[in-house]
Amino acid sequence: MKTYSVKKRFGKKYTINGVDYFYEVQPNQVIKGTPTADGTMVRMSIRLANRPYGFFIPIKALNEIITESAQSSIDGTDTGVSENTKTSIFTTRNIVMGVVGIALVYGLLKVTKVIK
Repeated sequence: MKTYSVKKRFGKKYTINGVDYFYEVQPNQVIKGTPTADGTMVRMSIRLANRPYGFFIPIKALNEIITESAQSSIDGTDTGVSENTKTSIFTTRNIVMGVVGIALVYGLLKVTKVIK
């Protein structure tokens, strides 16, 4: 799977159980896709109506629509480009620092005899 950056808008209409859905990719959006076995399209996985579908971009339009922005590493693994990375304040480091801080304040109050 390779990561691409979209140059211009590209969309497709899907009809699922009589309801029309329009899926489009916006400019500068980062997507991940896999070339098909015959090499004519790049497949991107999407979800419509709570079901997985493949969004296909023609390989002949690939150069004018999207460009490759991240290569896989030499051993074939992903480069680590991640989407939606959320950091939490409740990491192990932050919890340990909080406990140590509370212990220091308690110890300081004990030494200055503010608390008995």
